[in-house]
Amino acid sequence: MLKSAAFAESKYCDYGSPLGLTPKGLLPFYPAGDRGPIYTEPSGQPQGGNFMPFIHAKLTTTPTPEEMEAIKTDLGKAITKIPGKSETWLMVQLQGGCALWHQGKAFEKIAMVEVQVYGTPSDESCNALTGEITKILENRLGYPPEHVYVSYQFCTQWGWNGSNF
Repeated sequence: MLKSAAFAESKYCDYGSPLGLTPKGLLPFYPAGDRGPIYTEPSGQPQGGNFMPFIHAKLTTTPTPEEMEAIKTDLGKAITKIPGKSETWLMVQLQGGCALWHQGKAFEKIAMVEVQVYGTPSDESCNALTGEITKILENRLGYPPEHVYVSYQFCTQWGWNGSNF
């Protein structure tokens, strides 16, 4: 079942909201609204790893709506490889039919997946997530693991609901 009007209309986007980690040594406070705790330094300033991850997969094939829903759900499980993240707050964009070349060649099945995270997860958790993303695209769409590329962007500024964290 399609969960958001935007996803149903575009067939490519499903949206979420921020969620917090519990980084060691950080103190929680609860802002107004239903965002869950924000963890802070003793000074009261918000710190890394606290909010919504975003995964954008650029695919050369065009998945069916059913395949996109299954991939989105699988990515929701996979994001838990980064401590404190869950499908509840994950934003996913699946972009099919992309023209992608690598080493000057076009491939029938090749993917570029970008993962954006507020904060800086460990190398181990990013490596585990890369493995899961690769398995998902291989199992759901038949993408060879050697044609699945994953990049990470770690952010110190993330905005939502009219302001930055």
